[in-house]
Amino acid sequence: MSACLPGLGQIYNRKYWKVPIVYAGLGGAAYGYFWNHNKYTTYRDAYVVRTDGDSSTVDEFDGFYSESNLLDLSNYYRRNMELSVVIFTFVYIINIIDAAVDAHLYDFDISDDLSMRVQPSMWRLNTNSGPSMGAGFTINLRF
Repeated sequence: MSACLPGLGQIYNRKYWKVPIVYAGLGGAAYGYFWNHNKYTTYRDAYVVRTDGDSSTVDEFDGFYSESNLLDLSNYYRRNMELSVVIFTFVYIINIIDAAVDAHLYDFDISDDLSMRVQPSMWRLNTNSGPSMGAGFTINLRF
């Protein structure tokens, strides 16, 4: 369910407190992407305007940044924009994994009763030699 709509698997598993964490992670990564994208396009366009060779165009950062500074700034914000996409994808995948694991372990018993019972047992084999004796043990783990 979380693959279709992030947080829906957590709601289905009745772990409501995880939903704001999922949306905070996704929202923060999306905000970081758009903020860095705006900065990237601003500095990229300023670099293109400055290096286009046309003397009639003037960029808004004339006198503040050199061409190499504009190129460095545009590369910096492009790298941060790409990192935001990676973080968004990571949070989305962790959301799906968390919901699947939590649904799988929903009925898992975590009580302190981990007992072991040893008792003799007899098996009836399909041989003509009679019943066979053996020993067996049973471990009671509740899942």
